[in-house]
Amino acid sequence: MKADFVVQQPAPALIQSETFADTIQRIVTEQTWTRLSVAVAYSSVASVTWLHELVSNSNGNICFRWLLGVDDYFTQPGSIEFCTSRSKSSVKVYKSTQQAVRFHPKFYLFENSSQSSNAVLIVGSANLTASATKKNCEAYAIIRTNKKAKIKQLVRLYDGLWQEGINPSDRFMEKYKRNFRRQNRVKSYANIGETKKEARAKPHTILENDEAEMSPDKAKFCWIELGKNTAMGRELEFKAEQARYFGLSPRGGAPERKSFLVSSGTSAKLRLKYQANKMWRLQFTRDVPEFVAGLRPTDRDGRLGRSPYAAVFRRISGNDEFRLSFVRTNSDKYHRIRSRSKSIGALGRTTAREYGWY
Repeated sequence: MKADFVVQQPAPALIQSETFADTIQRIVTEQTWTRLSVAVAYSSVASVTWLHELVSNSNGNICFRWLLGVDDYFTQPGSIEFCTSRSKSSVKVYKSTQQAVRFHPKFYLFENSSQSSNAVLIVGSANLTASATKKNCEAYAIIRTNKKAKIKQLVRLYDGLWQEGINPSDRFMEKYKRNFRRQNRVKSYANIGETKKEARAKPHTILENDEAEMSPDKAKFCWIELGKNTAMGRELEFKAEQARYFGLSPRGGAPERKSFLVSSGTSAKLRLKYQANKMWRLQFTRDVPEFVAGLRPTDRDGRLGRSPYAAVFRRISGNDEFRLSFVRTNSDKYHRIRSRSKSIGALGRTTAREYGWY
């Protein structure tokens, strides 16, 4: 076996090294892995989403095992639900039965069971959270082997942990969610040292930190302010991470048409396309009454101003059918929508618009 050691230090760092996220990305691209087994004390929606998409994009047939700790209610319920909703994923949670004992491993085992069998184990201090993978001071070892006996040994180590886990039943999750909320673990780390005015003026991508309790693909509602929506008001550009709500990849893909129930009571097939600026656009047609009436005001010279509306989507059927409505950003309804997103850490901000989901 070969071992490498890495220390991730926040800037300004005395030791310059790659981040834990960089390490994972490098290992993922080295070869086609057939299974990833994870055991961590804490996990967040942002990071399980990131890791699953990163590995699945490399090999869509890879199998996952997720063993997530639930001691002290730091693991977000949404991260457990995200993992259980993925195909080719087996999920267990570990709840310590002794009061003075805590589940605290950080164990990532990549396996390739092809003819050239090999494995990589990352073990150290890094939990599966955005803070741990990118910002915290962490230390970990990268252990590599192509010896079948050693691979079996590493797998047995994980299997020993796996056997101690339990399946997260609906009853378990209901209780865990209640206790999680009671513990008030929703904290904002992004804006420490900033005034509210400074924080509101700063762009904020939701899944780049550990605040979001829900992945957009599990949300019922998704919304974004129109602002100065593009193509003379004919298209709505939204953040790449919101693409997951519509069953699209945040990294792009071929244009797709989805069904949107509009205010006239009819269903409109609207096209979504990926742009060179790494954002998706929804193209309005005359089937959308609010578009026909005008979503952006004009001045005396006919120039379009900023829209006073936010587009709100409500999921009707899976990733193929949605209800589309528009609310004024100075209305009570909009403030309720915004507050719901903020309450679960799913309120984001571009340089000029706010967006979110819940």
